[in-house]
Amino acid sequence: MEHSDKHNTDREPTYHVLIYGLVTGVGFRFSAAREAKRYKGLKGYIRNKAPNTVECMVQGTESEVNEFLKWLEKGPPSAEVEDCKITQVSEDKHLEDFNVAP
Repeated sequence: MEHSDKHNTDREPTYHVLIYGLVTGVGFRFSAAREAKRYKGLKGYIRNKAPNTVECMVQGTESEVNEFLKWLEKGPPSAEVEDCKITQVSEDKHLEDFNVAP
């Protein structure tokens, strides 16, 4: 896992995540959306980016985001995550709910 951190104390942290491996066509996005909804404060989206790549943007409390990022690094049983690149986003984003994006 590659994790770039830019500390931001005055708002909820936002992370951009690229997940590589057997992650498309195996229900990864829908499983991730279900997992995200377990946490009341998570907002963002997840979508297929390219063959074998899923992109996620997630925002919420540090503890909820960290738990969700751990889940993304493994994914559902049907997936095989090979790599997960996590970058904290510094610009101020205001994301709504958590959904599967087209």
